[in-house]
Amino acid sequence: MKNLTRYISKFNMNDEKHICDIHFITTPELDWLQKTFNIPSDNPMYDEYEISAAIAKSIRQFIAEDLNTDEHLYFLSAYRT
Repeated sequence: MKNLTRYISKFNMNDEKHICDIHFITTPELDWLQKTFNIPSDNPMYDEYEISAAIAKSIRQFIAEDLNTDEHLYFLSAYRT
């Protein structure tokens, strides 16, 4: 069985170049992510989802750094291992 790993992709706002991936200290539960991103409960959220300033504040509890949405673009990402 394959595992799903979720992380945050960070991009430069000016040229959209990938800067780094931010890994979760504790991965949020799917139902929390669905509610936070306003995604239907039958959607497993395998796609990329842009992180707004409001979501950045909510998701902060799961990562080790602040997300500065004024300077960078952030996306919730996932891959299977």
